[in-house]
Amino acid sequence: MDTTGFQDTLAVLAGALGSGLLMGIERERRKGQGPLRALAGVRSFTLAAVSGATAALLGSEALVAVGAVFIALLGVVAYARDRSEDPGVTTEIALLLAYLIGVLCTQSLPVAAGLAVAVTSLLAAREALHEFSREWLRQGEVRGGLILAALALLVLPLAPNQPLWGEALNPQVLVRLVVVLLVIQALAHLARRLMDARRANALSALASGFISSTATIASLGVAVREGREPVRAQGGAAVLSCVATMAQILVVAATVQPQWLVRLWAPALAGGVVALVWGWALLRSMPAGEAPAPA
Repeated sequence: MDTTGFQDTLAVLAGALGSGLLMGIERERRKGQGPLRALAGVRSFTLAAVSGATAALLGSEALVAVGAVFIALLGVVAYARDRSEDPGVTTEIALLLAYLIGVLCTQSLPVAAGLAVAVTSLLAAREALHEFSREWLRQGEVRGGLILAALALLVLPLAPNQPLWGEALNPQVLVRLVVVLLVIQALAHLARRLMDARRANALSALASGFISSTATIASLGVAVREGREPVRAQGGAAVLSCVATMAQILVVAATVQPQWLVRLWAPALAGGVVALVWGWALLRSMPAGEAPAPA
């Protein structure tokens, strides 16, 4: 008997077993009791994943397809019989995915294991995701996210990848730059909101610098002029926002012309370090209980 092949088979089955257990334990916690309980729990998910691995190990594509159809039909029947007040298809889809993860274990065990962890994390984050999408995320942010997704998934792949004027004005490079800048600004905007909630003024200014360092410094100055914030704290936050500008220079260079990084990384790094140290020094030197500047 081929020892190596036997060990590989055991590794595949163990990976499928672990993936099914991981997803099943999470679903078991939400399965409920009585006639309204959900379709599958820890045993069903484990068996589905092991079934997928077994079917793939047998080398029959028809058997793999039959198993997938069987799991899908189970989900359809379970959904049709669901009498709960809030019926959903999350568990049904997850069960089919557990079967496919079992099949994937025969092709790439690390990828299958990573996918099982990612799916389980997604399932476990139900309340946080619902709260984020329904209550925390604003309508304008949703609209901006859709525009960004359209640019990244539709416009970028279709943009011509050849210069229109000599060696310059490559449409795909320009669209890629726009997408990168929008992603940075979107992340910075969300980070700023999170930091504002924790009253982290300096870190909020640093994140806002990715959106617009000039606008950030202007808003900080207005707060000082109106007497709402102390001078030294706002000055330190304004300098920290320039760190984002230095980082953004490197991102733009890496996106448009990576060879520029050879000449830009040293001055950008130096500028960022100077701004970081200077801003931090201003904040650290602020006397406790410093009063806001007079209006």
